[in-house]
Amino acid sequence: MITQTYIKFWPAEYHSQSAIDAALQLRPEVGDIRNVDGIDIDTFNAAVDIIGKDPEKWRPTNARDG
Repeated sequence: MITQTYIKFWPAEYHSQSAIDAALQLRPEVGDIRNVDGIDIDTFNAAVDIIGKDPEKWRPTNARDG
């Protein structure tokens, strides 16, 4: 079964792996995050349903903030 198994590279939902990788590849080009005005992400319905269907996922918090 090991040859039929996929291991995620990042500790995040499976469908987010390519977006994380793309963001990290763009990091050197962007530099300071204040240079980013916004981010548009195109994806597929299954990813939205799995990752983004819950309201709390649209307003993540950082444990360090509070």
